[in-house]
Amino acid sequence: MFNGIVCLDVLEHTFDPGAVVREFSRLTKPGALVWITVPNANGEFYQGIEENLRGATFPAMLHLHHWEAEDLNNLFLEHGFEPVTIRPFDRLSSADVNRVKQNHPHRKDWPNSDDEGAFLQFFATYRRI
Repeated sequence: MFNGIVCLDVLEHTFDPGAVVREFSRLTKPGALVWITVPNANGEFYQGIEENLRGATFPAMLHLHHWEAEDLNNLFLEHGFEPVTIRPFDRLSSADVNRVKQNHPHRKDWPNSDDEGAFLQFFATYRRI
């Protein structure tokens, strides 16, 4: 049994993230920590458009899953983990968000961003109950 698992930039590429988290639960001791990074749903929206404009070779939209904080927490809670921390990181600057919006003036369905821009990912820590 493990005391911790590090899973960075993986869950978004799996067909069944629940099965992966279930394995985390099976392989860890009570109190063990799991550290993960996953893409934020809103950030993926902006990043996908930004990468499309630049002609990215590995666009964000190839990810199979994107998360809101509540959905990510629920995924881990379902499999015996409690959230310790979840925080955004990897921001697309407000200047880049505005440039993306200006390049697509016909779009009206922009997700949330703020004066600092739109964050692209979550870093989260979960504890095995």
